[in-house]
Amino acid sequence: MTAINASGYGVIYLTPNQLLDISAGGAVSFDISTAKLSQRDWWDVWVTPYAENLALPFDDGEVDLAGMPRNAVHVSIESGEGAPLITAVRNGVGTTYNHGWDTTPAGANIVAGTNEAAVRQPFKITLSRTHIKVERLASTTGAAITFFDRDIADLGWSQGVVQFGHHSYNSTKCNDGTTTCGNQPNTWHWDNLTLSPSVPFTIIRGDRRFAEDPTQGVTFVQPAPANGMLRFSAIGLVEVSFDGGAFGPAQKQFATKNGDHPEHFSSYWTPMPAGARAANFRFAKDSWYQGPFMAKDFSIFSSGVSAGPVATSTPAATPTATATPPPSGTATAGQPATPTRPPTLAAAATPTLARTASPTPATAVPPTAARTATPTTVASSTPLSGPISGTWVSSATIDRPQAAPGSTVTVRAIVTSPGTGTALVDVELYDAAGQKVFQQAFDNTKFTAGIPLTFSVTYRVPATAEPGRYTVKIGVFKPGWGALYSWNNSAATVRLR
Repeated sequence: MTAINASGYGVIYLTPNQLLDISAGGAVSFDISTAKLSQRDWWDVWVTPYAENLALPFDDGEVDLAGMPRNAVHVSIESGEGAPLITAVRNGVGTTYNHGWDTTPAGANIVAGTNEAAVRQPFKITLSRTHIKVERLASTTGAAITFFDRDIADLGWSQGVVQFGHHSYNSTKCNDGTTTCGNQPNTWHWDNLTLSPSVPFTIIRGDRRFAEDPTQGVTFVQPAPANGMLRFSAIGLVEVSFDGGAFGPAQKQFATKNGDHPEHFSSYWTPMPAGARAANFRFAKDSWYQGPFMAKDFSIFSSGVSAGPVATSTPAATPTATATPPPSGTATAGQPATPTRPPTLAAAATPTLARTASPTPATAVPPTAARTATPTTVASSTPLSGPISGTWVSSATIDRPQAAPGSTVTVRAIVTSPGTGTALVDVELYDAAGQKVFQQAFDNTKFTAGIPLTFSVTYRVPATAEPGRYTVKIGVFKPGWGALYSWNNSAATVRLR
């Protein structure tokens, strides 16, 4: 059972000490309750290559944390409809294959009278390098549902760390900004978590949840084995000392939003010498962020999979861990955050924030929300490889300085190709919370080298659209949602007043 009622953003992850083997096809199975009491409270599952896993993965690093892993598969019911969304992340770019409005909700077709808050339904994610299937199996209280079943481009990896997550993002807040709609924080009841086939690896936990200065060392229940990697999350620039030895820089794990928000927690993945049993941390300011600082959620991972360079250290006296009650704090979107302490769940756990981003295949998403103000055009160029080689250039403008609810706005995306050929152009709009509110794609577009093309999209601003800065993003892909050629993460920004 997991339960969170975060006033800002909260997340908790359970990480089993088994790698899912998808080389010949593998499956993640679990039972979970289906009562969804808020659109802002949801569960998800990540499968990430061992050496690229994050202590705190999150598909929207604009809200909190540091974004997605370099490569992964993500299944999440964070859509407003509660339908499972399926995303593959390749080299830091996420491709979501479906939408909440065209996918059956996870809690659909339950027998009337069932206590959905307590009765668990069986879910199954079947994954290979080239295929994803997500389904709910038949039970005595629910019909079988296949949410997604299709071939995908080769993921490029064969084993992954699996993380089961529960997210809470101001769960009582309503879409109109009030708390009068009846939204409530969820308690998710989990059971029968299985990975098959799987390969065991080692997770060793520390004796404390967090550290805020060099005197607060963490001691592990066992010494680090060979190929041990210290995994934790932290805010600020971090140095680590093992068994009282010299301090050295801790290695920050790749995440798609690293460096964008120094006030957010980042994931660290740094070699730990074999036999070492204790670690201490010291901190320095990161860009403009000058504290408070913290490291938390400590564990040692060890596997036969290559995970990084071998660490060495000169052991000294083991520091004594000083017990300290966890301080409180919140992280608010758009503002520097003070560290938020999450609850703990087995092998690796943590709560801290959420919402969605990244290029998402689809042809046209029904307009949902957004407003405009004085447009700011930002040009972007991204190196690419593929049938049209060279550098694409894209930018965008918006047709009016302001927009009222119910009015329409027009976004004009301008894309210049470095060569002659065809491509898919994807135009997306994200609100101030980092949630995608509009998307339209133009497939099999013919380009001539050096000749700019304009793509106009129009959408109606809903009455419930919230004020703030909205961002136009432009992606260019091989036709049919093939390889990514270019991604402009901020083609234009406007502010709804």
